[in-house]
Order: sequence, then structure tokens, then C-alpha cells
Amino acid sequence: MIAGLRFLSMISFWAFGAGINFIASVALGLLVYFRDRRNEKHISFGLFTLSVGAWSLCYFLWQISHARAEALFWCRALMAGAVFIPICYLHHILSFLNRAKKFRWLIVASYVLAGILSYFCFTKLAVLNVRPRMLFRYWPTAGEIFLPILLIWLFYAGWSVVELLRAMLDPADQNRRRQAGYLLLATVIGWGGAATNYPLWFNIQVLPVGNIFISLYIVIVAYAIIRYRMLDLRIAFTRAGIFVVVYALVLGLPYLLIYKYPKEHLWALTAMAFLATVGPFIYFYLNRKAEEKLLKEQRRYQATLIQASAGMGRIKDLRKLLKLIVRILTRAVRVEHSAVYVFDKARQTYLLGAVLSSRDPAAVPETFPVNLALAEALIKTRKPVVADEERKKWEDLGKKDESLICRELSALRGELVVPSMIENRLVGFVVLGQKRSGKVFSTDELSVFTILANQAALAIENALFYDDVKRTQEQLFKAEKMATIGTMADGLSHQINNRLHAMGFIAGDMQDTLAIKRQLFDTPALKEIEQELTYALTRLQDNVARGGEVVQGLMKYTRKGGEGQAPCDIDKVFNAAYEMVQFKIKVGQMKILKAYDIPSIPMVHGNFTQLQEVFFNLIDNAYDAMMQRKTEGKDPDYKAVLSVNILPVGEQVRIIFADNGIGVKDQDRHKLFTPFFTTKASAKKGTGLGLYVIRKIIEELHGGRVEVESTYLSGTTMTLTLAVAKELM
Repeated sequence: MIAGLRFLSMISFWAFGAGINFIASVALGLLVYFRDRRNEKHISFGLFTLSVGAWSLCYFLWQISHARAEALFWCRALMAGAVFIPICYLHHILSFLNRAKKFRWLIVASYVLAGILSYFCFTKLAVLNVRPRMLFRYWPTAGEIFLPILLIWLFYAGWSVVELLRAMLDPADQNRRRQAGYLLLATVIGWGGAATNYPLWFNIQVLPVGNIFISLYIVIVAYAIIRYRMLDLRIAFTRAGIFVVVYALVLGLPYLLIYKYPKEHLWALTAMAFLATVGPFIYFYLNRKAEEKLLKEQRRYQATLIQASAGMGRIKDLRKLLKLIVRILTRAVRVEHSAVYVFDKARQTYLLGAVLSSRDPAAVPETFPVNLALAEALIKTRKPVVADEERKKWEDLGKKDESLICRELSALRGELVVPSMIENRLVGFVVLGQKRSGKVFSTDELSVFTILANQAALAIENALFYDDVKRTQEQLFKAEKMATIGTMADGLSHQINNRLHAMGFIAGDMQDTLAIKRQLFDTPALKEIEQELTYALTRLQDNVARGGEVVQGLMKYTRKGGEGQAPCDIDKVFNAAYEMVQFKIKVGQMKILKAYDIPSIPMVHGNFTQLQEVFFNLIDNAYDAMMQRKTEGKDPDYKAVLSVNILPVGEQVRIIFADNGIGVKDQDRHKLFTPFFTTKASAKKGTGLGLYVIRKIIEELHGGRVEVESTYLSGTTMTLTLAVAKELM
């Protein structure tokens, strides 16, 4: 330890600062480079820090040199490293501003120029000799080309500053303006500190006390690239400044004690141990206080979002849940608008669940397809997508046109899209517009939004499950009511038939009475009344008979078909279903074509009542599809036509129902037989059980097959295949 302290006492303040610069430059430069070795921003920053590191190492070795020749060599070596610094820095700035491609050949030529100049730096043309000056034993004397090199140095440094100023004055990109401003401030500090080396070259009595500030620039930019991805340099600037100040105190104070009192090693050792202990606590305390002030507003709404995410799971109504999410985000984060899209299994797309916007909410698209680039990126990365970063990424590739993701973000009017994931499923995503303050989204904010979005995914899944259960219960309740009505059909039909018979008897008695008393109607007026009464009573008897037939049909339809399977006449089954369906639909609005020869149709093996239910559902579905097309198509010449054909094929019979209705969309075709899924325009018209029941009856109970062919806006063809009755073969 004592030997180490003696070694420290031999190192000057300037050697100490150069050593810190070397360590910070090389370590952070390599860290940034290996974070993304293909990104030109990272590559150029790595080259810049490498040149600074080479200069700092030579500076350190120069300061600890004990011989004139050794000091002269390291002075010339640091000059060779120094000529690369402004050129690498310009490359770094142009890469950051996405302008490096425009000046590619000039950058290459500049590196070649730096290589040539570095050769002359090892001659007396750059550094003539070294001699004592102020506190230094060996300070270099400028050679003939030192001033031209310095002018070149100033040219490239000035060009870099001009580029940053141009970016600061560009009104088209507020984020870039803010970033360029912070970089320019860091540049002034870092380069201003380095510039304190040059007055003494011209015998101006100014000590190079600002060297240590070179590390400040390196730390600020490296931290911003790694931690904040160049999003918020203000935070990076503050943290780096606190770090440099605290550790300059922690490391510098023991050195000053050793330098001033080289024999008082105990004091230096005590101070080093104490400062090394309290240094981290001082840094974290100051850092926390600074962040509390800088991020006061951000932390406030982050706490609000975390509290909101904890309570979302208690909301069962999906619509209320989605409205709550956008309301909290818009007001807490203070963005121009926010929206939530939820995956719809039935339509296989993302539907707009809720939107809150200070602009026109109608400008936000209602649906978002699953096969678009943004949705695929969210599923693949499981991370938020930042519009500004996507644009910069595309610019880095030298592309002039926007990427697909950028165009999709523009359509959504989103600056940030956060996925709501459950395992590997994208349940939905949250879209946030620009902040009203114009600030960017930091990494800490992205983390909070991700937590909120994932919590929202669970809440959305819970609400969807609750809706499904509720809808299923409603459908089952309807089915139970229909079953109850079916069990009551026999009793009701008996009561109705009794009253119909009574009405028929009364009408018959009245007709007999009129026939007996006909001689009383001797005047023309009375004869006319007698004829009207007779006609009315005849119509009454006809309707009584018709009512009896209706009741009989209802009884047949509501029976469970417990009589088993037997040979069935398909034409009679169709006629029975047609008689029943006309009590539900207006059959006069469509035309039914029987495209089959009745005598040639063999009977099928089946249950008459069950097949009647199948035909009933097919006619009903065709009617609804055709009426929907008539309404939505607005074609005055459209005529609804249902064609029914029966084709014997070997030992099977194919029954084909072909309508020219609305048809089915491609994305809905595979869900047609799913329980409770309906394509009808109004949910009140269908329960989503009709096709499910058809397949169950035909395939499971009759061993047949059901096939569907449908084209949207053209029509649907349903084909049933049943076995010919073997009893008749």
C-alpha cells in the first residue's frame, strides 16, 4: 500500500487526468461498439473514443517520462493520435445526424489525410523539441506544421459544431433538435477542456486544467447511446456530470494530499478509505435527488399508471376497460391521443376498442390486419416500437422512402406502440401519439408502459372470457326456453285443436242454420247478406282446417325424432320444412327453384324430423343472406333465388342448396360451424347455432357429410350427402 501511495505521489495531476480519460474512452468506446457492431453510430463513436484513448495514453506516458528523449517521443505520438480526433468526431456527428452517406468519400479522404499527417507528427516538423515550461519538466515546442495541423483540427471541429447547429435549428424534428442541443453542450465542455492544452504551446501562460472534462463528454454520449438510445440526453448529461464530480473528488483528494504532503501517507490512506466508502452513497444520493427533480412529472404519472394497472383486472366490461385505459394514458402521460386495439378471434383482425384524441378520432383506422409488418414486429420482439427509432433505423440504411412499419405507424398516428402479450399471443396493442410537451419517451417510460400493457392484456383476456361466458349463458337460456316450448307443444296443440274444432263446429252449425232459414231471406238485400255470411263461414272453416295443419306441423317439428331412422322422401322433408319456415320468413320475397325430378329421387335413410330441422335452417339462412345482400348491395335489379337440387350418386344422395346471397368472407369461412358464431347482419337474427346443429345432425347422427362453398357478394352453396335407404335397395 505504501509503495502504491509513493507511486501516486510521483504522478502529476495532468497524468492522473489523462489516465482517467484513457480508461473512460477505451472502456466506454468498446462497450458502445459491441452493443451493435453493424450500426454506424456505434462504429464511428468507437473510432472517436479509440482516437481519444490513444491520445490520452500518450499524454499519460509523456507526463510520467523521466528523460527528455522519452518525453519527446510520447509528445510526437500524442500528436499523431490527436490528428484523428476531429475527423473521427465529425464522422460520429454525421452518423448521428444520418448524413454520413452524403459525405462518404470526404470522410474516407479525411481519414487518409489524418494518416499522412500522423506520419509527419513523428518528425520535428510537428514537435521541434521539449523543454521546461511553467509546472512541466518537458513541454513541447511547436514545429513548422503544428499550426496547419491545428487549423485542420479547428476546421473539422467547427464543421461538426455547424452540423449540430443546423440540426438544432431544424423545425421538422423536435427530438433531433433536443438531442443535438445536448450533444453540442457536451461538445463545448469536452472540447473546451481539451483546448486548454494549446495556449502553452504558444507560450501563453495557461495550464491545461480542463483535460478531465474530456471524460465527461465520453461518459455522457456513451450513457445516452446505451441506456437511453439517444432519447433523453438531459438525464444522461446529469448522471454523467454527477459521476465525474463525485469520483473526481473521491480519487482526486487523496492524490492532492499525497502530492502536497508526500510523507504523510497515513492521512492519505485514511482519506482514501473514507472517500472510497462514502463515495458511492454520495453519488446515489445526488443522483436520486437530481432525478426526482428532472423526472418529477414522469414519476407522478408512472405511479398513476401502476395503480391503474393493478385495478384493471376488476373491470369485467370490455368496453369500459378499454375506455379507462385510453383515458388514463391520455390524461396522465399527456399525449395528443391514445388508442387500444384488441384481437378479434372471429374476424382474425385487430379491432379498435377505444380511442381518445384531441384531434379527429375518426382518422384512426377501425381495424388493423394481423399480417401487417407492425403486428409481426410486435409479436417477434415483444417490445415497444418507437416511431422515431424506426425512422432513424431506416435512415441509417440509406433508404429515402419510409419503411412499412413507419407507414403503418403514420396510419395509426402513433409515436409509440406497446404490445399486450400473454405468452406468445398478441392480445392487443396500445398506441400513443406525441406528447403535448414535445418530449420523447424514455427507457423508463417504456418499461412502465410495458407493465401496463401486459396487465391490460390479462384484464382484456378476463373481460373477453366474461363476455363469452355471458353470451354462452344467454344462448343456452334461449335454447332451454325453446326446449321448454317444445315439451309444451303436445299440450298446447291439444288445447288449440280443441278450440279450432269448436270454432269449426260453430261455423258448420251456422251454415246449416242459414240453409234451413234460407226462405227468410226473400229480399235482394237479405239474400246478399246471406251470401256474405255463407262465404265468411266457409272461409272460417277453411282457416280452422289450415290452423289444424299448422299445429300438426309444429308437433312434428318439435318432436325429438325418437322414432329412429327410416326411409325418408327428400321432397316431402323439404315441403314440410318449407311449410314451417314461412311462419318465420316472408317467402314471397325470394324465389325457390326445385331443380330435380321427383320420381327419380331415391329415399334416404334418416330421421324425418331431424332432416326437417336441417332443411328449415338451410332455407332460413339462405333467406337472411339474400335479404342482407339486397339491403347492402343496393342493386335495384337484384332478385333473391334459392335453387334446390337432389342428385343420386351411387349409394348416396347429394342435396344442394345454392343461394345468391351475401356470401361469406374468406377469413370467416373456417368458423362457420363454430357454436355461437354468426355472419348475419344483426345478432338478433341468429344465435350462431344453426350450422353447428346441421353438421351435428348430418355427420354425427346420419353418417353423412356437409360441404360449404361461398364467395363474398356472390352466394353460398351448401351440399349435404346422405346414404340411400338400404331397406329399398
